[in-house]
Amino acid sequence: MLKYSQAKMAEELGVSFATINRWENGNNSPSKTIFPVLPAHLHQDQTLLLLH
Repeated sequence: MLKYSQAKMAEELGVSFATINRWENGNNSPSKTIFPVLPAHLHQDQTLLLLH
């Protein structure tokens, strides 16, 4: 389990805290410009992220 807060992730990705919250709650998805950088931040393979 990663120890990332929503605020920390938002700061590193250059998005708002509310945006991260919407992603986590399934109300929205990362944009095509953000999605490619998520695996590095989450230490996950991009394919695994697509499956969730």
